[in-house]
Amino acid sequence: MKIKILTLMMSVFFLYSCGGDGDDTTPPDNNPPPATPVTYTKDIRPIVMITCATANCHLGNTGAPGFGLETYTLLKDAAINRPLYTRIQSTTNPMPSSGRMSQTNINLFLAWRDQGYLEN
Repeated sequence: MKIKILTLMMSVFFLYSCGGDGDDTTPPDNNPPPATPVTYTKDIRPIVMITCATANCHLGNTGAPGFGLETYTLLKDAAINRPLYTRIQSTTNPMPSSGRMSQTNINLFLAWRDQGYLEN
Protein backbone atom coordinates (compact mmCIF):
# COMPACT_ATOMS: atom_id res chain seq x y z
CA MET A 1 0.00 0.00 0.00
CA LYS A 2 2.82 2.41 0.91
CA ILE A 3 4.52 1.69 -2.41
CA LYS A 4 1.33 2.57 -4.33
CA ILE A 5 0.94 5.85 -2.46
CA LEU A 6 4.60 6.70 -2.93
CA THR A 7 4.37 5.86 -6.65
CA LEU A 8 1.23 7.99 -7.00
CA MET A 9 2.84 10.93 -5.19
CA MET A 10 5.96 10.74 -7.35
CA SER A 11 3.84 10.60 -10.51
CA VAL A 12 1.86 13.67 -9.46
CA PHE A 13 5.07 15.52 -8.59
CA PHE A 14 6.60 14.61 -11.95
CA LEU A 15 3.55 15.71 -13.91
CA TYR A 16 3.27 18.94 -11.94
CA SER A 17 6.93 19.81 -12.47
CA CYS A 18 6.55 19.42 -16.24
CA GLY A 19 3.54 21.69 -16.42
CA GLY A 20 5.37 25.00 -16.02
CA ASP A 21 4.30 27.81 -13.75
CA GLY A 22 1.49 29.09 -15.96
CA ASP A 23 2.93 32.62 -16.14
CA ASP A 24 4.48 32.26 -19.59
CA THR A 25 2.05 34.04 -21.89
CA THR A 26 4.57 34.32 -24.73
CA PRO A 27 3.53 32.18 -27.67
CA PRO A 28 6.05 29.66 -28.91
CA ASP A 29 8.56 31.11 -31.33
CA ASN A 30 7.95 29.38 -34.63
CA ASN A 31 10.46 31.63 -36.38
CA PRO A 32 13.89 31.02 -34.86
CA PRO A 33 16.64 33.55 -35.58
CA PRO A 34 18.72 32.96 -38.69
CA ALA A 35 21.88 30.87 -38.50
CA THR A 36 23.87 33.39 -40.58
CA PRO A 37 24.98 36.83 -39.39
CA VAL A 38 22.29 39.51 -39.63
CA THR A 39 23.50 42.80 -41.07
CA TYR A 40 21.91 46.18 -41.53
CA THR A 41 22.61 46.30 -45.26
CA LYS A 42 21.49 42.77 -46.14
CA ASP A 43 18.63 42.13 -43.70
CA ILE A 44 17.46 45.15 -41.71
CA ARG A 45 17.57 48.02 -44.22
CA PRO A 46 15.09 46.38 -46.64
CA ILE A 47 12.57 45.94 -43.81
CA VAL A 48 13.03 49.51 -42.60
CA MET A 49 12.70 51.00 -46.08
CA ILE A 50 9.42 49.18 -46.69
CA THR A 51 7.79 49.43 -43.26
CA CYS A 52 9.35 52.44 -41.47
CA ALA A 53 11.11 54.92 -43.78
CA THR A 54 8.03 56.00 -45.65
CA ALA A 55 6.57 59.46 -46.17
CA ASN A 56 5.14 60.90 -42.95
CA CYS A 57 6.76 58.23 -40.77
CA HIS A 58 10.52 57.76 -40.31
CA LEU A 59 12.04 59.24 -43.46
CA GLY A 60 14.34 62.19 -42.84
CA ASN A 61 12.59 65.52 -42.50
CA THR A 62 9.25 64.40 -43.90
CA GLY A 63 8.34 62.24 -40.93
CA ALA A 64 8.33 62.76 -37.21
CA PRO A 65 11.08 65.31 -36.40
CA GLY A 66 14.23 63.66 -35.09
CA PHE A 67 12.99 60.14 -35.73
CA GLY A 68 14.44 59.33 -39.14
CA LEU A 69 15.43 55.68 -39.51
CA GLU A 70 16.70 55.56 -43.08
CA THR A 71 20.42 55.20 -42.32
CA TYR A 72 22.48 52.71 -40.35
CA THR A 73 23.53 55.38 -37.84
CA LEU A 74 20.00 56.65 -37.24
CA LEU A 75 18.54 53.17 -36.84
CA LYS A 76 21.32 51.96 -34.55
CA ASP A 77 20.81 55.05 -32.40
CA ALA A 78 17.07 54.34 -32.22
CA ALA A 79 17.77 50.72 -31.31
CA ILE A 80 20.18 51.64 -28.50
CA ASN A 81 18.76 54.91 -27.15
CA ARG A 82 15.04 54.81 -27.91
CA PRO A 83 12.30 52.20 -27.43
CA LEU A 84 12.64 50.65 -30.89
CA TYR A 85 12.53 47.06 -29.61
CA THR A 86 9.67 47.76 -27.24
CA ARG A 87 7.62 49.24 -30.06
CA ILE A 88 8.29 46.58 -32.69
CA GLN A 89 7.35 43.85 -30.19
CA SER A 90 4.31 45.63 -28.73
CA THR A 91 0.87 44.19 -29.36
CA THR A 92 -0.94 47.28 -28.05
CA ASN A 93 1.20 50.12 -29.46
CA PRO A 94 3.15 48.54 -32.31
CA MET A 95 5.54 50.06 -34.74
CA PRO A 96 4.76 50.36 -37.54
CA SER A 97 1.51 51.93 -36.45
CA SER A 98 -0.32 50.12 -39.25
CA GLY A 99 0.19 46.88 -37.31
CA ARG A 100 2.85 44.72 -35.76
CA MET A 101 5.48 43.47 -38.21
CA SER A 102 5.91 39.75 -38.75
CA GLN A 103 7.63 37.66 -36.09
CA THR A 104 10.23 36.72 -38.70
CA ASN A 105 11.16 40.40 -39.14
CA ILE A 106 11.13 41.00 -35.38
CA ASN A 107 13.49 38.04 -34.97
CA LEU A 108 15.84 39.58 -37.54
CA PHE A 109 15.92 42.82 -35.54
CA LEU A 110 16.56 40.88 -32.32
CA ALA A 111 19.35 38.87 -33.95
CA TRP A 112 20.85 42.09 -35.36
CA ARG A 113 20.96 43.51 -31.83
CA ASP A 114 22.27 40.30 -30.27
CA GLN A 115 25.02 40.04 -32.90
CA GLY A 116 26.27 43.58 -32.23
CA TYR A 117 24.49 45.72 -34.86
CA LEU A 118 26.58 44.58 -37.83
CA GLU A 119 26.49 47.00 -40.73
CA ASN A 120 27.64 44.97 -43.77
